[in-house]
Amino acid sequence: MPIQNFKNIGLLFAMFLLPFMVKANPKTDTITFYNGEHIRCEIKSLTMGKISAKTVNFSTVSIKFEKVAYIESPIIFEITFSNHSKIFGKLSKGPKPGTATINYNNIEMTVSLMTIVALHPIRQKFIQRITGNFDLGFSYIKGTNNLQFNYDLTVNYRKRKVKHQIKANSIISDNESSRTVNQEAGYTFTRFLKKDHFTNASIFWQENTELGIQNRIMLIASYGISPIRNNLNVLAVSGGLVSNTEQSQSDTLSTNIEVSLKVGYDLFSFSNPDIIISTYVSPFFSLTDFGRFRFASQFQVKWEIFNDFYFKTTYYYNADTKPPTSTASTFDWGLTIGISYTF
Repeated sequence: MPIQNFKNIGLLFAMFLLPFMVKANPKTDTITFYNGEHIRCEIKSLTMGKISAKTVNFSTVSIKFEKVAYIESPIIFEITFSNHSKIFGKLSKGPKPGTATINYNNIEMTVSLMTIVALHPIRQKFIQRITGNFDLGFSYIKGTNNLQFNYDLTVNYRKRKVKHQIKANSIISDNESSRTVNQEAGYTFTRFLKKDHFTNASIFWQENTELGIQNRIMLIASYGISPIRNNLNVLAVSGGLVSNTEQSQSDTLSTNIEVSLKVGYDLFSFSNPDIIISTYVSPFFSLTDFGRFRFASQFQVKWEIFNDFYFKTTYYYNADTKPPTSTASTFDWGLTIGISYTF
């Protein structure tokens, strides 16, 4: 692949290394296990039935939540329960193992730890509120002289009731006779409502040479709910309106208004190694180009190699009954592999 195709890799690696260069935060949290052992740490999150925490020796550990007897922390957390309710409060030792005392709005309540499905610390410093992942993969086939490069970057900035998310991903295949590109970049603003309801406002840019898309700009407004959310499964359903402006490979511009739906499902398996399965399907129905139907889907499996590092494989399938370039294919699919780092 020509050198200019990789001109942004240095920037991507700099963003990848950023989490390693952040100054360590005080380890003010204590986790006690049922066997009586405990660790001092900084709790980063509880998701997928696992606590992610930084220890005093600066290493990251993943702790199965079912093994935790007590949690003590002076930090305010957003605490999500299995009944979809949320509160903001501090966690202290409960009256017996497997319980926690939560202080919120000068009120104390005791709960079973197993009723808690998510913890997100509400920290004061900007850098402490940033989480995300960076994925990178390469492949080369000598017989066809084909080089493939793929990356996926997600950065989240979380506050009490809102989340800002920046995403960028790219799959580039290059050989002596052809070059194909499937990439996107975008921003999403999420506002969290009661009972696991949420609203999203997004803007995305896309390019897909296989579907004849030179440039696509999508403005999306949607409303959704997570009807299932526990330590093993998360199901999210949303729908909304899309303004879709496209530039074909012949430079023709068009704008369509679409109705979008999205169903996403995550499954967590605490085996050895731990496995995370994520999938989504998202159909788009055009309101202004009668008969046009678009479809995007993805199926992903991640195997934990060691703390915060995963081996990842992703299958995607996209389709369009009326692609903007008449000679383009009506579907596109691919399979990628790589290494994923979560920060």
